[in-house]
Amino acid sequence: LVAGSGNFTRIAVELGFASIATWEVGREALARMRGHGWPGVAAHALDLYKGSALARIAQLSAERQASTLIVNPPRQGLKHLARLPAQLPHLSQLLYISCDPTSLASDLRVLIKQGFEVLSMQPLDQLPQTPHVEILVHLSR
Repeated sequence: LVAGSGNFTRIAVELGFASIATWEVGREALARMRGHGWPGVAAHALDLYKGSALARIAQLSAERQASTLIVNPPRQGLKHLARLPAQLPHLSQLLYISCDPTSLASDLRVLIKQGFEVLSMQPLDQLPQTPHVEILVHLSR
């Protein structure tokens, strides 16, 4: 979710994930994602913050029996999308990349109530020589 132009998707491809569905609202980012031509990657245009997005993502994820979800939301966090994992019975792993500790804490409370457990947290320095640090959280259910 919130796949952008593929920074984390590339890593998933390199790790051997054979079937990857991505969702992004930005047209330019979506065009760059599709332009990579990675095998097994389907890039979907979808405004993730519209109410109908939750049902569409749940449907496609259920069809694929998605077991891993990678989310990289903007500063405001997942908002209503934090309810999505509850609708995905095959989902066992969640990787959450956060740029905001406050929204991360809020979303983690929701995810833990859905049966997820935080396995690890790792800071990511994606913007060297700035004070900005992302946080990668690995959750499991």
